[in-house]
Amino acid sequence: MTAAAPVEPVLSRDLPQDTSPGQPPLPPRAAPAARALAVLEVSERGRHLAQAVPIMRWPCTLGRAVHAELTDPALAAEHLRLGVDEAGRVHVRVLDRVNGVWLGRRHMRGGQSFIWEPGAALAVGRTQLMLRLASAEPPPPQPWR
Repeated sequence: MTAAAPVEPVLSRDLPQDTSPGQPPLPPRAAPAARALAVLEVSERGRHLAQAVPIMRWPCTLGRAVHAELTDPALAAEHLRLGVDEAGRVHVRVLDRVNGVWLGRRHMRGGQSFIWEPGAALAVGRTQLMLRLASAEPPPPQPWR
């Protein structure tokens, strides 16, 4: 039988400082979460923002596959791949061979690559995508209806 490790006493300096008397101590604070590199804003065309998806790594994939950063049933399993170059430009590679994607009025087919300029919208079916890099200023708040 092995000896149990000695138990060190809990000192008051080890406890969180924001506890009330008679309340159990709070658990230690977790390390800060990784910061998003970008936010993908997803909306139905002509509608309000449906969701904002943080992009945590480059390259990232958009599609309906389980490993994709944005999963949307209207997309191919791997519809788009996004990456950023040294200059901070976002490169898009269209992976879907059936429907592609619309950049403004230009239809981009499977296999094509292009640079996604800030403020430009991508359309995939009825879904509209906007990308905001972490270095960009957030848009002004919109009034609630």
